[in-house]
Amino acid sequence: MCGIIGYIGKEDALPVLLEGLKQLEYRGYDSAGVCLLKDGKIKIVKCSGKIKDLIASVRERQDLSNATLGIGHCLTSDTLIQLADGRVLPISKLKEGEKVLSLNRKTMRLEKAQIKVMRHSSPEHLYRLRTSLGYLTCTGEHRMFVKHRDKIIEKKTKDINKEDILIVPKQINVIGRKMHFESLFIKRYFRVTRPANQLIRNRLKELQLTKISCASSAGISRGYMRHIIKNDRNFREDALQKLLPVLSIRLEKPYFIPQDTIHGKFINLPKKSSPELMQIIGYLLGDGTVKERTVRFKDLDKELLLVYKDLISKVFGIQGRVASMKDTKAWLLEVNSFYLCQWLRKNIILPKEAFLSEIGTLPLNEIAAFLRGLFDAEGCVNLSSGQVTLRITNRFMVKVCQLLLLRFGIQSSYYEEVKKYRNWNNSCGIFLSSYILFEKFAEHIGFSSKAKSERINTLIFKRRKKIIKTLDADLIFQPLLEIKKIKAKEKTLFDLEINHRDSNFIANGFVSHNSRWATHGAPTNVNAHPHTDCSGNFVVVHNGIIENFSEIKDKLIKEGHSFKSETDTEVIAHLIERHYKGDFEKAVLKAIKHLKGSFALGVICKDQPSKLIGARKESPLILGIGKSENFIASDVPAILGHTKKVIYIDDGEIAVLGKDKVKVLDSNGKEKKKKVDTIKWNISSAQKSGFSHFMLKEISEQPRVLRQILSSRIKRTSQISLEGINLSVSAIKGISNIIILACGTAYHAGLVGKYIIERFCKIPVFVDVSSEFRYREPVINKHTLTIAISQSGETADTLAAVKEAKRKGAKVVSICNVVGSSLARISDGVFYTYAGPEISVASTKAYTAQLGILYLLAFYIAEKKSLLKKELKRYLLREFKKIPKMLQEVLDEKSKIQKLASRHYAFGSFLYLGRNLNFPTALEGALKLKEISYIPAEGYAAGEMKHGPIALIDEYRAVVCIAPKSSVYEKMVSNIQEICARKGKVIIVATEGDAGMKRFTKEIIYVPKIDEVFSPIITVLPLQLLAYYIAIARECDVDQPRNLAKSVTVE
Repeated sequence: MCGIIGYIGKEDALPVLLEGLKQLEYRGYDSAGVCLLKDGKIKIVKCSGKIKDLIASVRERQDLSNATLGIGHCLTSDTLIQLADGRVLPISKLKEGEKVLSLNRKTMRLEKAQIKVMRHSSPEHLYRLRTSLGYLTCTGEHRMFVKHRDKIIEKKTKDINKEDILIVPKQINVIGRKMHFESLFIKRYFRVTRPANQLIRNRLKELQLTKISCASSAGISRGYMRHIIKNDRNFREDALQKLLPVLSIRLEKPYFIPQDTIHGKFINLPKKSSPELMQIIGYLLGDGTVKERTVRFKDLDKELLLVYKDLISKVFGIQGRVASMKDTKAWLLEVNSFYLCQWLRKNIILPKEAFLSEIGTLPLNEIAAFLRGLFDAEGCVNLSSGQVTLRITNRFMVKVCQLLLLRFGIQSSYYEEVKKYRNWNNSCGIFLSSYILFEKFAEHIGFSSKAKSERINTLIFKRRKKIIKTLDADLIFQPLLEIKKIKAKEKTLFDLEINHRDSNFIANGFVSHNSRWATHGAPTNVNAHPHTDCSGNFVVVHNGIIENFSEIKDKLIKEGHSFKSETDTEVIAHLIERHYKGDFEKAVLKAIKHLKGSFALGVICKDQPSKLIGARKESPLILGIGKSENFIASDVPAILGHTKKVIYIDDGEIAVLGKDKVKVLDSNGKEKKKKVDTIKWNISSAQKSGFSHFMLKEISEQPRVLRQILSSRIKRTSQISLEGINLSVSAIKGISNIIILACGTAYHAGLVGKYIIERFCKIPVFVDVSSEFRYREPVINKHTLTIAISQSGETADTLAAVKEAKRKGAKVVSICNVVGSSLARISDGVFYTYAGPEISVASTKAYTAQLGILYLLAFYIAEKKSLLKKELKRYLLREFKKIPKMLQEVLDEKSKIQKLASRHYAFGSFLYLGRNLNFPTALEGALKLKEISYIPAEGYAAGEMKHGPIALIDEYRAVVCIAPKSSVYEKMVSNIQEICARKGKVIIVATEGDAGMKRFTKEIIYVPKIDEVFSPIITVLPLQLLAYYIAIARECDVDQPRNLAKSVTVE
């Protein structure tokens, strides 16, 4: 959980909490929940999903007491579910109370379990998992089973990665039954033989029936009865079926002979399934056509058609004919029967999907026969690829066949093909590719075709030595081939509640967890926040990581505490319970002293409903001060709609909030006086304001942000004002070296800072990734200036590195965006960028703002050291002030960058190259692309290209070259020539008017001409836009990329 909010006051708390959580969603959520304390009762609503899912669930509920809700773990309507009776149905067509197959994780066997069907609104984006078995589309919160070492664990879809191995059934065992078909009235005629006619006459005498009374008893006309006695024609089957039982005579040969007439050939229409019938149907669905009076099959194999001609004669009692098709090598089997066509349409063709869904209920021999027919029609044995394949255009049929094959322990791989020609259809199919599967297929299903039978026996012989080992269970493992975030196309999603100890079912062939939690009683196995203690007296929400939670949990279990979840958060609630003796504040203070790691807490107590307590250590937490209401929150946007007055609390402190009072206590319980700050921006700054994404909005704000920095820091007299630096001139002159600490994008800003500071200030600069700084034993003394850069001011690694630098005597100046942040408070001096809230995870405007501050800092130090002449300083500041307008010019041409992105979004990887000041730009451009589009991208110093990256260049890799006019321009041109010689696809960022670049490529992004010193500020903007538009073209979640959080507040 990456953000918390607490409220105590006069208003209805629920809307405040939900809106606050919505404002914090940009920080990256893995769960969402609220706790309400009302009338002495604690009401908890939570789900492991998005805030809009939580809001939807709250609206659906009339009574929230004693309830635990979890939604948003749903599947698309076309997901196929394996039922316990063998049927295969889309999840949208399941009915309440039906039974599915569910995996018993103890015995590793599939068992029957009853279901409830749930429907929910779809979120904006879904995830698509793909293995060789096929794919499954679901929400990010849907839980799957994956193999982890030697165990099977649950994992949310959004947390699954390509290294995970999913669980699928090895074999499905169901006891089948015959399928019954609807009858069809047929005018069929029999010839009554002389012995039969005599038998009828004799029975009339024996039973003392007149012709009239017999006709009346049988329900036929007197005239028809007279014709039967005379035996002067052929007689209808329905009339004989009425008459003969009255006379105790059976309608059978040799007395009654079937006759072909003008109404059609004499035909038998089956009333129930048989292996022969199912084989014919399989062949028909694969490659047959049913006209009004004719059934036709085409094949190159004449012998195969003769096999089916005999089968049709045996099952339906009619003869077809096999004839050569003129001008082709194919043969045609044609069966003429109006009634056969009617029966097939009624029972098979029209209800095709329903029929396919029911096939799994048949006995194994009939399923095998159906599959044999289908593979006879569309199956192929490819000796060169070593595969048995089935390819057709009906995806539902393919998926059903895939599940039917599992009845025989045959695991097949699924694939899809896009049509090659306009009049073709897209196709899909399955294939087998191992010796064991070939052998099982030949044993249980096989081919009727001699040629195909011979080829599969050849494959078996070739593959005999390559045996696959599987578990002694109903499961096998399937590596994940792809996980992709896609836009939802359906408004409604479906989920199942399973009445089974392990709560799972088979969805599209995958063992999938029942993801909807019970809506009554206490929560079980629920890891979403909030969490309670044993008694339900304390409720805790927590952001951070408790490093020693396992140790604490073991002790508490020995003391008799019972845990409901596997999270580190729950131990906090139990620790507070352990120390509670009636004093809520003391219990929290004592509890947090046991905790190691980082945390921001919100705690309420049922016994003391007038108090809300917050606490923090190395994780952000602010207090919002209102009128008869107060707040705790992880970040300002959560409360900005209610108040602009905030208090920043420090590590080890706790805050006790009432409706009208706030007090802050130190770790010993002593009250501290805290300053109340006023936020200078409003809630609209944290909204999209008409932009499609926060990222595009924040990219577009960069001219304003830089203009604001320059106007507030550069006076009319060209004096640079850096209030907050807290460095005297003597201290600046005494600086022996500078260390810059940062992570991610801020680290790249630091690298640009190194070039600028060393160039103008003549001070050696070392740039460290914060997470590595503490482990390299850096040489630091009192003459070292440390510059820490962090947008949020809460980056855990940077905070830890700063503390280490201060411990060794360095003076620390920080550059951050958030006023009152942890970094700002522990630094000796601070430069606020005042860029406004940056919501998108991928940093853009903060990077430009950080560069702006670093440039000004370099000029300021150089001036104080008398290294920057007035004329040069005026020139640099004059050039600097031109940049906001130039940035706007680049933004005005963003449609060209969008078109360029549309031509390159499908490339599998990108290489970014830059030299000198634009080497960090190359790193930042690559980072932006990989962050939001998930395309592998690398940034390199262009001079390093020949030391490795050049081996990767070919026509399938895009190479972005940052080559504005500069002192290294000619060297960049040389690099571009080398790339073109190796057929690399080049994209160039060049200075406006540089026509020479057109000889290398048409893919050029021009930027305004500026002194090369400032080029990193200009050249990074088109790379941000390129990454944004490529991610949009790939339908990625731009603002909240998978696995990333805006503020990394844990190490």
